[in-house]
Amino acid sequence: MKKAFLSILTVLLILSLTSCIKINIPSSPVPGEITGIQTEETGQSTGTPRDDTTAANNTGDPDEPEMTLKERIDAFDSTIGESLLFDSKGIRLTAKGLRYENSSAYLTVKAENKTGSKLTFVSGSVLDSMNSVNGYMVGGGYVYQTMEAGTEEDLDMRFGLEELITYDIRNIAEIGIGFNIEDENYNSYLQTGPLYIKTSADAGHDYSLDSFERSMRKGVAPSLLDFSVLYSSGDDIASNSFIAVDNLYFIERSGGNGYYLLIEIVNKTNEYLDVCLADICLNGLRVYNGSWDARGICGGKRPVMSVSMSELLCKEYMELLKIGSYDSIAMNVYVTRPDSYEKISSDDVTIALTSKDRFDYPGTVVYSGHGVTIKALGILEDPSEYFDDVHILLAAKNDNGFAVLINDDENALVNGTEIDSTMSYVKAAPGGWALIDIELEEDALADSGLGLSGIKEVKLSL
Repeated sequence: MKKAFLSILTVLLILSLTSCIKINIPSSPVPGEITGIQTEETGQSTGTPRDDTTAANNTGDPDEPEMTLKERIDAFDSTIGESLLFDSKGIRLTAKGLRYENSSAYLTVKAENKTGSKLTFVSGSVLDSMNSVNGYMVGGGYVYQTMEAGTEEDLDMRFGLEELITYDIRNIAEIGIGFNIEDENYNSYLQTGPLYIKTSADAGHDYSLDSFERSMRKGVAPSLLDFSVLYSSGDDIASNSFIAVDNLYFIERSGGNGYYLLIEIVNKTNEYLDVCLADICLNGLRVYNGSWDARGICGGKRPVMSVSMSELLCKEYMELLKIGSYDSIAMNVYVTRPDSYEKISSDDVTIALTSKDRFDYPGTVVYSGHGVTIKALGILEDPSEYFDDVHILLAAKNDNGFAVLINDDENALVNGTEIDSTMSYVKAAPGGWALIDIELEEDALADSGLGLSGIKEVKLSL
């Protein structure tokens, strides 16, 4: 993650409990059932449920014929002429050509290292990609090429056409790229900033059109990626002088491949900004603290960011918490400048998928004080096939008028034996619930001859 840091609290309270929390473990916790999103009660002011009956390859224009995926791929034909992109500090970059093959577009850039040092040219990395097509930040164009002093190389930057088609991009009018050039010690020698190449399709392209919104509305992306749109929002969910959260979509992949939240964001400035999705709540319960995803956005461009619901909270956790439907999702969307941890904007975004209120999580109250109530929800083995750790789940309700930060104070006592345990910090917003996940390490349990079925009592200090 490019930037993962604690959000600044107006008031920070560390819970110091005078006595340990004692949890008696039931002999056979009974999980609930998950039924998936229920959309029959939707119709909030922020958006409406979708009924995608439009053919996916329909452009939405009645005068245009429907096209197959192959026909769409074959329609890409824009070209470029040779042009100098960058020439500074012994680095020269020249765009040489654009060709199409194997369902991809290849931009050829000649890189010249005229310095006296070995350098590595990096583009399209996860941390600081500046690559875009027709105004959309894209995942293509990755380059990692080390060049000796005084040499030159032709670099092929690949952009997958199927990704572009999901944005309803029909031809390439503009390609944006950027390079971070590193020395042998991985220190940055220079950053080029965004470099733009106009193609033969530039003159006829409408850059003001939100083609991704059209793709979702007309069913292009849903058909190509095999998903259904269950909910879509209106425009400008949140907006400030830096960014706008332009559109939200809640989708279901076919074949039981899960639910996702897609978030379209536009950079309203002329500068490169980092946008983070953080502090995510599901059905009123904060289940993720800190930065979930961070994305760099060039000035005036748009990324589509996503949240996988199964990665946010796996099925086993949802069953134990008795969360049977996706009713609401909330998060903080904040903006920083590169190489800075200071937020320059911050917006809380809530998506009401149904009309249900946040519910009171079932469980046994094991602590109440300082305006905080903590409930024990249950215990389960790690859902991953690679680990045998044991997780104890609790939910904390914060009835204070300020946020509280909760962390563990010492290792857990399991059946009277100290066991190595860990937890990530938990921030509970005023009036909100937050999930506490205590992890008992498998090796420590094994050394004490304990397994899930043998755990009868756990004492925690928070």
